[in-house]
Amino acid sequence: MKSKKQKSKKILREISKQIVIISLPILIISSLLLGSIYRYEIKRSTSNLIGNLSGKTDVFEDTVQYLFEETFRDIYIIKNSNEFQNYVKNQNFENKLEVQHLFERYMLNKEDYLQVRFINPKGDEVIRVERETDSGIIVNIADDELQSKKKALLFWKYNEYRGIGYICFKS
Repeated sequence: MKSKKQKSKKILREISKQIVIISLPILIISSLLLGSIYRYEIKRSTSNLIGNLSGKTDVFEDTVQYLFEETFRDIYIIKNSNEFQNYVKNQNFENKLEVQHLFERYMLNKEDYLQVRFINPKGDEVIRVERETDSGIIVNIADDELQSKKKALLFWKYNEYRGIGYICFKS
């Protein structure tokens, strides 16, 4: 009986060895293959995310570029308008009213603009027209309410007329 038990244990060990010999390489190859597939999927997902993000930043960049181009076109149109040119040459009350009306018309057509200001080289507001946030009504600001913008952050200054005006961010 012992010999039968020993024989069956020997056969069981042999079968176990054969299973380990066959299954171990399969397990190693499978894990390597799954690891490669996992790394490939991570790279592919990363590339897709970067591509999507890049596309979105391109859209954002194009939008910002368009807004700045449109703003600068508006600035040049205002700067080269007859009303503004007349005011630069002769800064009297009538010409100032014409520029205010020009600013009002611009703000009626450009609903994104909250304010349009003309600031002299000393940094003082000369003309300001703004849109009320609640009602959207466009208002000319009285001379006694105009502000000094000497310390405001400026993003564009034209000096065709030796620095006559600035366009600035709302401070």
